[in-house]
Amino acid sequence: MQQAPPRVFLRSALTALMAAFPVYRTYVDAHRATREDQAVLAHAIQQARDKCPECGPGMDHVARLLLSALPAPESDPWPVTRVADHESPATGHESPDAGRDARRYFLMRFQQFPGPAMAKGFEDTLLYVYNRFVSLNEVGGDPNTFGLALEEFHRFHAVRARDWPHAMNATSTHDSKRSEGVRARLNVLSEMPERWRQAVTRWARMNERHKQRCDGALAPDRNDEYLLYQTLVGALPFEVSDPSESDPWPVTRGPSHESRVTSHGPRNPGHGSGRLCPAGQGLHGQGDSRGPDPQQLGAAQ
Repeated sequence: MQQAPPRVFLRSALTALMAAFPVYRTYVDAHRATREDQAVLAHAIQQARDKCPECGPGMDHVARLLLSALPAPESDPWPVTRVADHESPATGHESPDAGRDARRYFLMRFQQFPGPAMAKGFEDTLLYVYNRFVSLNEVGGDPNTFGLALEEFHRFHAVRARDWPHAMNATSTHDSKRSEGVRARLNVLSEMPERWRQAVTRWARMNERHKQRCDGALAPDRNDEYLLYQTLVGALPFEVSDPSESDPWPVTRGPSHESRVTSHGPRNPGHGSGRLCPAGQGLHGQGDSRGPDPQQLGAAQ
């Protein structure tokens, strides 16, 4: 058996490979590996090689283990067992089948990791950093896709009805970043871009004095401030007279998900507290009545 590279190379290779996965996971099981699963794995390996050339020795070893573990399309079901299950009680040595089963066990275990990695990198980080138009930032969505033709919508659901007749077509789940109502309100902004641009420019000018300096920079930064404005407009009309008393979720949880200046681990409370100022003061014109009330935009929707 070929000797494995040092652990540091294997760790780098596995990290690069999981980061290169274009989907949450593959679904190779004891019966088969679909062509799609094989293509996904091959694509991820090639992408990882391209983006991490220094992972060469480790990547070669990991790729060989994974690809050699793929079952043949028409093979009999194979058991996924631990190497220890094939040790001879008398000698402790592995049986001839142990290497094959160990590789297959490794493949089955590996499939469990790209999903959580993508969830952390895409759902909990990218969707809170790429704030161009946050109604598109949803699990299962694509922030780069604007709009959907009616014919394409019906075609998609026709396929769903044919292939998964008992599946749920949900508009909101426990994983949703924003409710249907918030997303619907924000979608209307795409039809009034100039008015929205003017409003955001004025709000930013009004709120500049409310920012706080944290670690040498003003908080919130422009990206987080834009997330806050979209969240406030999407949540209108307010049910409280003072928005500063409303749920501070978008200005506390959001930045933690971003993982740029604070996180769920070591916290940066100064950065989070600075984000609360614009919500309760500038937007509703305390000290400056020239700014447009965001409820005007809500009414226009």
